Amino acid sequence: MAKPTKKAAATPRKKSSLKSPVSAAVQKADNALASLNKSLAAERKNVVAARNSVGAAKAKAANTVKAIDKRAAKTAANAVEKVRARAGSLRARVKGASARLKEVAAHAKHKAAKEAARERLLAKKAVLEAKAEVEKAKALAAYATRWVKSRARADARKVSALEKKLEATLKKAARNAAAKVKAAAKKKAAPKKKAAAKKKAAPKKKAAAKKKAVAKKKAAPKKKATSKEKAAAKEK
Repeated sequence: MAKPTKKAAATPRKKSSLKSPVSAAVQKADNALASLNKSLAAERKNVVAARNSVGAAKAKAANTVKAIDKRAAKTAANAVEKVRARAGSLRARVKGASARLKEVAAHAKHKAAKEAARERLLAKKAVLEAKAEVEKAKALAAYATRWVKSRARADARKVSALEKKLEATLKKAARNAAAKVKAAAKKKAAPKKKAAAKKKAAPKKKAAAKKKAVAKKKAAPKKKATSKEKAAAKEK
């Protein structure tokens, strides 16, 4: 039976080829501590070897009366003390280097956390700026749409008002033109009408004049007789 295939591991982020000053300081402190530990391990071996030499020299000096053997035992004992002193010094230096490494590592950790926080802030700022640009574009587009609609309504109202005004002006001009045409036609027709009226009234006027002349002729003898009667009355 075939084994189930494992999921591909996520590709790790590529580390920068340039080391930061903090990581370099940590590496330096770690190298110093490793070197001191190596030296301390070597000195511990020397102490063990010196102790073994002292033991052998003391055993030999105890079984002999020769001065050289006793001096050898004493020299070996002094050598052990010197080696032990060097080992003690190295242990103190290792302790100091270990403390230094912890201090540098803590500082590096703090600085790395600070840098990570800074990068996080910059990333968040970039995201917010991009989001703000998108939202600004949307807001401007929405405002432009509202403005265009509002402007179109305002322009339509202005055009409608001007159309009504022009229509009223044209109607008034048409009425004035019609009135002028009517007045001109009336003025032109007036002489003809007057002539027709005169022509129509002429027979009546002539008949009236004739009637008046007949009446005057009839009244003349009466007027003459009345004058004679007045003269006769004066003579009496």
